[in-house]
Amino acid sequence: MNLRGRQVEISDPMCPLCNNSEEVAAHLFFNCSKVLPLWWESLSWVNSVGAFPKEQKDHFMQHSRRNATRTKDIRWSYWWIALTRTIWQHRNKVVFDNQTFNASKLMDEALLLVWSGLKAMEKDFDTHFNQWSSNLTDAFVGGKCKLYDLKSSQEEAIKQKDVLATEVSSLRGELQQVRDERDRQLYQVQTLSYELEKVKESRKHFSTELDSLTLKANDMEEKCSLKDNQIKALEEQLATAEKKLQVSNISAYETRTEYKGQQKFVNELQRRLADAEYILIEEERLRKKLHNTILELKGNIRVFCRVRPLLADESCSTEGKIFSHPTSMETSGRAIDLAQNGQKHSFTFDKVFTPEASQEEVFVEISQLVQSALDVCIFAYGQTGSGKTYTMMGRPGHLEEKGLIPRSLEQIFQTKQSQQPQGWKYEMIRDLISTTTRMENGTPGKQYTIKHDANGNTQVFDLTVVDVHSAKEVAFLLNQPANSR
Repeated sequence: MNLRGRQVEISDPMCPLCNNSEEVAAHLFFNCSKVLPLWWESLSWVNSVGAFPKEQKDHFMQHSRRNATRTKDIRWSYWWIALTRTIWQHRNKVVFDNQTFNASKLMDEALLLVWSGLKAMEKDFDTHFNQWSSNLTDAFVGGKCKLYDLKSSQEEAIKQKDVLATEVSSLRGELQQVRDERDRQLYQVQTLSYELEKVKESRKHFSTELDSLTLKANDMEEKCSLKDNQIKALEEQLATAEKKLQVSNISAYETRTEYKGQQKFVNELQRRLADAEYILIEEERLRKKLHNTILELKGNIRVFCRVRPLLADESCSTEGKIFSHPTSMETSGRAIDLAQNGQKHSFTFDKVFTPEASQEEVFVEISQLVQSALDVCIFAYGQTGSGKTYTMMGRPGHLEEKGLIPRSLEQIFQTKQSQQPQGWKYEMIRDLISTTTRMENGTPGKQYTIKHDANGNTQVFDLTVVDVHSAKEVAFLLNQPANSR
């Protein structure tokens, strides 16, 4: 009917009451095999018979003019509207609520609707429903209807006209509301579908809620495609929406309350964190002080010896084994014996590294000095080819063979990042200390002046100071003096 006129698909176009003909207004309200006996029964109340027109307007006009007086016509008009409205309501219950058609119940509801209208519109109407409905012939033909004549019916007719006009206007408004509600629900279905997909992607653990939303979205899509001009169904949906709104308001209030509680908890944690950071800074200062004290107790000057692997020509010497390491508990790891011209020479150091010692083992021994970083100087001494550059710088391109300088820089920057709040800053001097003239690209290089004051402090003038922020920047600067060697 109206749904098809607006190009809305209907799964079953047959009449839901008789299921014998296509559902159109004329058939549903007047010609259906389930409905037609109800009109015949109403005619029996006034001892009237006759055929009904197929068109709704003609049916109404013919039905309302079967009586002589104006008051009776008005009551019959009430009955026509009440019966058609009740037929439509029962049709919706059959379609949407899966109820069975009950003609007796339909007649009772239509009579109650007419009786309610008469009680509201006729000021002298005060008959009880059971008494009024027990004699329908008298209700529509005799009884108190005879008290109204043609002269007094004019005012009543005007009132009925206004009522009908108001009701028609109201029905039109309700029809527009139904259409607007349908569009809103279609939009809501699209919105829910989008939100459903979004929830599926981001909150997999809400599987139960997603299933519920899927069923709800499918149910709403089916209702939007079938429902039109269903005032009662829309009122129920409105009530459901209000309940959901109340639940949402309660949930929002609870969320705000929980947020305030969490905010207080976060503020407390931040306060405790600030206190802990302060304590940590104080403890770190004490740790550094104790660390420096330990290093001073171990000795301000330490001498380590590292033995490089023998070369091919050295391993073929006729003098036998060139060096050996004492195994006594007192000198283990700290002494080395050298053989030359048949004589044995013993030396003792703070630490002796064998040829098998790795770069990591050497760095571990001096890492505490690097961590202290207070007036610390580490240098390598030895003849050409003894491995000084390898120990200090390592082998380029081999990360596992990095020397003391790259490893020390990495340790310094790691410590700097971990203690950034304490204001650590590291500066790298680019120029090499030299009192002689060096050639740079064919031109004389800079000369540096070294002065010592009365307190024993040393200062080098005309140096270039560069701020560095990572070990890579320091490595780049170190490559420049390395290329000038």
